[in-house]
Amino acid sequence: MESRLTPVIKTARVAKSGLYPIYLRFTVNRQAAYSRLPGLGTQKEHWSAKRHRVTSRHPDADLVNDEIEKALERARRIRRELRQTNPEYSARDLKHRFEGRPEAAAGDFFAFADTWLRGKRLAADNPNARGSYDYWYVAQSVIRRFREFAGVPLPWADFTRGTLQDWDRDMILMGNTGATRRSKFAVLANVVQTAVKAGKISRADDPFDLFALPRAEKPRKVKLPKEMVAKMAELELEPGQDEDFARDLYVFSFLMRGPRVGDVLALRWGDLVDGRWKFVTSKSGKALSIPIVRPAQGILDRYGPPGEPDQYVFPRMRGKGIQVETVKRAVRNENGRANKAIKRVAKAAGSPEWRRVTIHTARHSWAFMAYKAGVSVEIIRQSLGHSRISTTMQYLDDLDDEAVDERVDWLVADWG
Repeated sequence: MESRLTPVIKTARVAKSGLYPIYLRFTVNRQAAYSRLPGLGTQKEHWSAKRHRVTSRHPDADLVNDEIEKALERARRIRRELRQTNPEYSARDLKHRFEGRPEAAAGDFFAFADTWLRGKRLAADNPNARGSYDYWYVAQSVIRRFREFAGVPLPWADFTRGTLQDWDRDMILMGNTGATRRSKFAVLANVVQTAVKAGKISRADDPFDLFALPRAEKPRKVKLPKEMVAKMAELELEPGQDEDFARDLYVFSFLMRGPRVGDVLALRWGDLVDGRWKFVTSKSGKALSIPIVRPAQGILDRYGPPGEPDQYVFPRMRGKGIQVETVKRAVRNENGRANKAIKRVAKAAGSPEWRRVTIHTARHSWAFMAYKAGVSVEIIRQSLGHSRISTTMQYLDDLDDEAVDERVDWLVADWG
């Protein structure tokens, strides 16, 4: 049986960092399978396709090549074992043995995680469990990505702090920020803590013990000034296209005190009562009543005349029904499309921040405008539907710097 083990890079899979991940290619009878080597990557010009190693120009050439050689030696050992136990093995068999055990067991992290996810999924079906669907959606995505990294089932005994460190290095290679990596580890930690409470593993076997979570860099919140929002509102856009709809969502949210995009998309004609928009926020469950200002009414008129009370105002949401999962999936999909389109709108309006603009930044923009206009933090908190004033202060934290800058500029304006 012909078989080869070859370190390679996939030039079509460049990471955000600009590095190409290094894979081990298993070829058996001209059939190939690939296994990514965790934490290893290189620039294209530092890779020797002839030697299948990084060149001496790579800043960590010795270290990377040593890791490649270790992976090859392990793969050769596994191949020798397979030749004795399964002479008809395939490239995929070799890949699976290289990455872990081929069968899941009761003492396996992913077997437990799948059960945990099913519980979260059942909770998400409860219409009174606010935020449950969103958490399940994110959690299943994180566990799927961790499964892709770890390969096949991961026995609890093999799930160590080193496993977490390897995945962290891999995520760094792929350009994930500290905040993103920290949020993914939080999901895994939740699974592990549930397993400890259920007696599946002991607290001493917790892989997160002594593991230092990545630091979450404080992101600078994007906010657009009122003048820029006005420019976006005045753009001539083709009616019915993504850009036109995204612009309406953004401007409507800005004019209506920054409600979340999910609440805007879920707006029904029956929520508009006596010149006010009355609704319960999807995240915090706060009941809000917001007066419909004239420009916002102009946007609503574009989607009229009003229909039945249960009919969605925005046509893209019509026909989605009232089932929680269906509505949330529709909101997520429309929000994704709108976030891409609003960047094009902001760019056309001349915003230097256009790459970072999303529909949600209308919320930041309104808070910024209200704060600069002298509106109290408590009123801003109530308008945004925050349960705690500390959450509102996080919104306004980096706005203080700008306010201080303006006052300092005023103090020294007449300095000789």
